[in-house]
Formats: sequence, C-alpha cells, structure tokens
Amino acid sequence: MLTLSNSQLTVQLLDPSSPGEYALQGSRFCWGGYVWQVEDSAGGLLSGPEYPHATPDPFNGQGLPEAFRCRSQKTGDPLTMHGSRGFVIGAGDVEVADNGEVRLLAPARWSYAASPGALEFTCEQRFADWHTVLDRRIVLQDRSLTSCTRLRNLGTAELPVHWFPHPFFPLVEGRTNAAVPIGYGVDDNPVFSCSNGRLEQRCAFPPGDPGHFQPLTATPVPLAGTVAHPRLRGIRMRCDYVPAAVPVWANHRTFSIEPYLHTALPPGGRREWRVRYDFLSPS
Repeated sequence: MLTLSNSQLTVQLLDPSSPGEYALQGSRFCWGGYVWQVEDSAGGLLSGPEYPHATPDPFNGQGLPEAFRCRSQKTGDPLTMHGSRGFVIGAGDVEVADNGEVRLLAPARWSYAASPGALEFTCEQRFADWHTVLDRRIVLQDRSLTSCTRLRNLGTAELPVHWFPHPFFPLVEGRTNAAVPIGYGVDDNPVFSCSNGRLEQRCAFPPGDPGHFQPLTATPVPLAGTVAHPRLRGIRMRCDYVPAAVPVWANHRTFSIEPYLHTALPPGGRREWRVRYDFLSPS
C-alpha cells in the first residue's frame, strides 16, 4: 500500500505497480490513485460491498475507487472497444466475454511520485487509433481529500469518456441518508426517497441481498452533498462538473452515490476535473 498521512487522517492507496496488489484491482476501477481506505485515530472511515473482507472481489472493491467505462452503462454501446477487444482507461487492455464479463488482458503501466501532501500518478495507453495520457493527483489537506484527474487524447480518433467516482460510504444502523442539492429527486422505487434536498433510504438490506441501484433525477448543477456517517458528523462530497447521471446504490454494508461525467475529447483535446471529500470531525 501507498500512504498519505497528517495529524488527523491516514490515506491508504493501492500501489498500481505492485504485482502483489494486482488481484485487488481488476478491470473495473482505475488503478492509479485508488483510495483503499481513509482512517482516523479510531479506525477506518470507508466501507465496501464486502467490507471488512480483506480481499474483496475486485469488481466490488472498497474505499473511494473511480472508473472509466469501456461500454455505456445505459445502453451497452461500445466506447473504447472494437468488437470484443478494447481498453479501460486507467486499468488496461480488456476483452468482453460472451456473458458480458470484462476481462483484463494486460494491466496499464503506471508511474507515480510523492510530493508534499500528495501522490501523483501517470499512465499512457494505446489501442487502435486511441492514445491517452491519464494523470491522477490525490491530495490530503487537514481532513479533506481531493482527487484530481487530467485526461489527454493524443490519438487520431475522438475519445468518448464515461467516468464516475464510486465512493463506498458506511451505513448508519443499516441505512443511509444524505443532504443533496435542491432539485434532485427520484422516481418511485421501494428503497430510496429524495425531496427537498434530502435523500433517505427507507429500508435496510439483509446479508446476502444484492442491494438496489437507482438513478436520481437531477437539476443541471454539480453534486455537493453530505452523507451520514456512524462516527463523524458526515462526509461531504463535492464535484466540479455537472453530472450527466447520478445513480445511487446500497447493500447491507455500504452506500454509494455516483455522479457520472460524460464527454468526448477530440484529437489533441484534454479535460480536467476534481472530486473532494471532507471528513467532518466527530461532534
């Protein structure tokens, strides 16, 4: 593991160059800048679908992973694929099996360096007419953790980008609630309600239940919200882009809110964005 720390928090990140940690990373999440856990003096502050299992299925993960999709989540249309082969930005070359499983054929090669209060990661990938350079910077300041991403398209083809953070927040007595922007809502469903800036989970899940995935309806504003936490006054999450979609998901161990960024980079184009997490101190 790689570590960032100060007097208040310790951040553990997976090492994208460590063969011993390859089994934790898989084809779904971006390897560089993968925050595995954030701790204070009382222990871990994040969860996961299988938490506290030490070696969860890499598709499930834990902590604060982020992901670039090779196919559209909504339609299944290919993004960075030609036929059954393609690449996942930040993860590596992949193949889609007949059952839809995305299999990692070769991991992307990452380099990283430490600077005061930060870790910086760089990855260059080529596939067909695509050529990408991905830079990730994870910054710890006081009780705030900021994930900064810069993506460049050096290839000759337009690069479609579907990216999302997938934070795994712990539940409070089996459920979650969060403050979200006014104007966010949700269609009728058995689990989540959302109105007047408050997202609530109406029922808890038993162990082994697959949980529930639910898109929110949202006004065109960046996500800024505070998720309840069993030991803190909450975890505040803020992104600096307007999400194309905002699904939420929960099972009996964790809750996630996933503000998607959809864009396309022309040859020579670039895009930068940030997500910040503030771990509010206990009352």
